[in-house]
Amino acid sequence: MQSTGFEARAEAIHPGLRPLALRPNRAGHMGYLHLVLIEKGSGLVSGGQIDLRLTDNMVLILPPDPTRVLTIQAGSRGWLIGAAPDVVAEALGARADAQALRALTARIGLITGNPDLSDLIGHAAAFHRELDLAARGAAMAALAHLRLILIGVWRHSAEDMPALRGQTPESRFVEEFRRRVELGFRQQRPVSAYAEDLGLTYDRLHDICRRNLKRTPLQLIHQRMLREAALRLERSGETIEQIALSLGFADPTRFSHFFRRHAGTSPREFRRAAASRPGFDQASFADWP
Repeated sequence: MQSTGFEARAEAIHPGLRPLALRPNRAGHMGYLHLVLIEKGSGLVSGGQIDLRLTDNMVLILPPDPTRVLTIQAGSRGWLIGAAPDVVAEALGARADAQALRALTARIGLITGNPDLSDLIGHAAAFHRELDLAARGAAMAALAHLRLILIGVWRHSAEDMPALRGQTPESRFVEEFRRRVELGFRQQRPVSAYAEDLGLTYDRLHDICRRNLKRTPLQLIHQRMLREAALRLERSGETIEQIALSLGFADPTRFSHFFRRHAGTSPREFRRAAASRPGFDQASFADWP
């Protein structure tokens, strides 16, 4: 279901004759949290300083990272569930006891120990049906199933999942910064606010991003804003004024200046070019960070 305010995906993993390689956070799924339910079979997650092997009855929690590649081996069966940050936040709700779920979804992790995935598989199938129907109340039903999936994953997890081997303290700061940018870039929060959230100084966050991602925090925030603007200009029917306001700009003129400075063209020209060329490639905007 791809619409303003509700962006999610649910794809069944069917047994096939060849391995299936996916980049979950590419194309229209930038910034999504993904859950991979492996009911039967095996797979591999690579990229982002991580290499993890998947086996039968295993759940993978995959926060946003466009560098990661998910390879599902032939004959495997399960589900790939994904949702944009706003959808995940709405599914979690504002209750204090949802904090455990938020912590669970903030970092990459594996749920092992041969858990019974039957309930999760059932909710994943129901989530898929609601997204596919797009009928009255479908969004509410889909959110309910997503919440039940997240609760089920949490119940199967250890109370305090240890950090994965290979993740350095800096890489965890990078991942958490990315997650917070996904949640806050529309409000145009300053870099100093993100640094304070992470318990870092501005200079420390700047150094970590430069060292690990070769870009400054502000460049990463702007790149994410540009990616969102490009997607909406190409795929939505929103006016430029509506897009500007949704991204925190006080007026369309400031938005146009921002877009032209970073994309080399005006929003109107970009939209016209996208409409005239089927399959218009936005790869340059998709690679954040």
